[in-house]
Amino acid sequence: MKKIFASFILSFILLFCNISKAQTPNKTWLEDYIEQYAENTEDEEAQTELIETLEYYLNNPLNLNIATQEELAIFPFLSEEQINQLFTYIRRKGQMLSIYEIQYINDFDYQTITKLLPFVMVKPVNKNLTGNFKKYFSNGKQNLFLRTQFTIEDAEGYAPINDSLLEAKPNSRYLGNKYKIYTRYTYQYKNFVKYGFTLEKDQGEDFFSGTQKYGYDYMSAHFQLQNQGVLHNLVIGDYTANFGQGLIMYTGFGLSKSAYPLSIKKKAQALRKYSSVNENQFLRGVGATLKFNNLSFTPFFSYNVADANLNVLDTIDGDIISEATSLQITGLHATPSQIEDKNAMQILQTGTNIAYRGPNYNLGITYVFTQFSNEVDLGSRAYQLYAFNGSRANNISFDYYYLLKSHLHFFGEQAFSFNGGIATINGLIAKLAPQIRLAILHRYYSPDYWSLYASGFGEKANTNNESGLYFGTEIFPRKSWRISAYADAYRFPWLSFSAYSPSSGFDYLIQVDKNISSFVDIYLRYKSESKQVNLQDEHHYILGNSTKESLRFHAIYSPILNLTLKSRAEFSFFELNENLEKGYMIYQDIAIKPSKLPITLSFRYALFNTTYNTRIYAYENDILYAFSIPAYFYQGTRFYANIKYSLAKKVDFWLRWSQFYYPNLETISSGLNEIKGNTKSEIKAQLRIRF
Repeated sequence: MKKIFASFILSFILLFCNISKAQTPNKTWLEDYIEQYAENTEDEEAQTELIETLEYYLNNPLNLNIATQEELAIFPFLSEEQINQLFTYIRRKGQMLSIYEIQYINDFDYQTITKLLPFVMVKPVNKNLTGNFKKYFSNGKQNLFLRTQFTIEDAEGYAPINDSLLEAKPNSRYLGNKYKIYTRYTYQYKNFVKYGFTLEKDQGEDFFSGTQKYGYDYMSAHFQLQNQGVLHNLVIGDYTANFGQGLIMYTGFGLSKSAYPLSIKKKAQALRKYSSVNENQFLRGVGATLKFNNLSFTPFFSYNVADANLNVLDTIDGDIISEATSLQITGLHATPSQIEDKNAMQILQTGTNIAYRGPNYNLGITYVFTQFSNEVDLGSRAYQLYAFNGSRANNISFDYYYLLKSHLHFFGEQAFSFNGGIATINGLIAKLAPQIRLAILHRYYSPDYWSLYASGFGEKANTNNESGLYFGTEIFPRKSWRISAYADAYRFPWLSFSAYSPSSGFDYLIQVDKNISSFVDIYLRYKSESKQVNLQDEHHYILGNSTKESLRFHAIYSPILNLTLKSRAEFSFFELNENLEKGYMIYQDIAIKPSKLPITLSFRYALFNTTYNTRIYAYENDILYAFSIPAYFYQGTRFYANIKYSLAKKVDFWLRWSQFYYPNLETISSGLNEIKGNTKSEIKAQLRIRF
């Protein structure tokens, strides 16, 4: 305990020691962005899209002279106004000659430029680049990734068991071994051609045996062709579709509330290739975007399978009639019951988006038809009164945005499901002064609104049974200061899983960032979330108020060249029915990149003491295209070490070891994941070969 506090205090002192003028790229904004997403969903696979894309551009910078609207939209810190101003500048001045011209573009402030620079470049281009298909398929960059990871300690699901007991309880053990295996190949030629495949076996799944005689449990492939005249985009295989503000379809990465309070507008990227390993939330088929000047037409078709729990209703002439009582999203197929749910449902989806884009406005209409192979009945309890029932769904929406003199940005979407449900969202982002920006957003999702892949802004992820009003602001009192804050009041007009009466809540956050020097950044954040939840007395449920608060201090600094240090102290509080729970987490990070050695090292040591309700999420450095955002829960320590070593010019190897240590526990987790002991350690290894 004394050592970690001493390390933290030493690091804090170094903040104010002007040892060197070294400067390293600050990725704190990205880590914060991912961390806050993890607080609302523990589905790690859904977070890979943003990480993969940004990591790609970090190693293969995007040329701003040929960047498209869809490519720039991937950067969450770029607003619609800034993207428009960039295109206006290039249209008026011609191709950019230097990356430093960014500072002359309207609305590009110091903070935005600092975040953008690591991902972009400026290079003169020949406008007549299309049509050379030989180059498309011979001059691109290729990557092959081979990865494995496993928990060192054996869980209960892998323990020996006699045949008679296993026959009596077939779900008491995993079918396969504890190794997770990942293989990925990618090819990309500039912004024209992308193709590749992804293969994965999860921990506990069979591999070339038993239920998986052909190897990997999950296999995915994609092909994408872009910028071919009228054919703006073509995707074949696995892909994602994102339209409007996500009220009908948004299968990509999305964040609602964060310490970047103006990043509330979803920047729809239409169709994108899919190369992640979430096994149930993507489209499989073909889609295309055709552009005729300012008019774009995007039809798509998908026929995919999904995991579902089926309930047999009847048998007629030998045909089994069944309905789905739940749609599974874990993608795990490691026990007989999970195998039974695998690919149990077929889903057909087709639709189209038509959009007209003017110089400062956009109008769009989207229609999606969904057909399930079985009837779906997602629940019969009182709070599930409006849950989806049936085998077909139809949705239509209208979306817009309008930019008024680069100071006022209006946007929104109005959606309808054919069962009578409605969803509407409307927002405004305003530049009140050079140093002050404001965001206002109102949403209303009726209890009976439903769309399979809806992902609108809100407190909950299912885009129904919610109304709310959000205010956010960013203030730059001086060049090196940033104050960001938001407040969100919301209400659930019908019952929910955690509240058996209509309920409400209120969240707010304030964060102060300070750039002390070219190599030191710090911030202080306070966050509060209050909502009504179920309390049970002797005879019935009543609503009580729950409040979760957190206070964080974070510092990142580089006291000498090639050394980066990060320190964080975070305190968490949870109160329900006058019962107060407390928690804390403190960590120290060290990252070293020697200039004359082909090696990169990073370490973390953390102390934490929390309850489940005060658990704290913290982003961790990981191997390329993988990441870890664990919940620091209970009492213990956390340590990890990463090593990246370049074996040759185009061959890189990563090795990661991490461990949770819980001194007061005799077992960790429960069920098939139970580990006897007080440590949980994980190994990750990855090899990348570039062609």
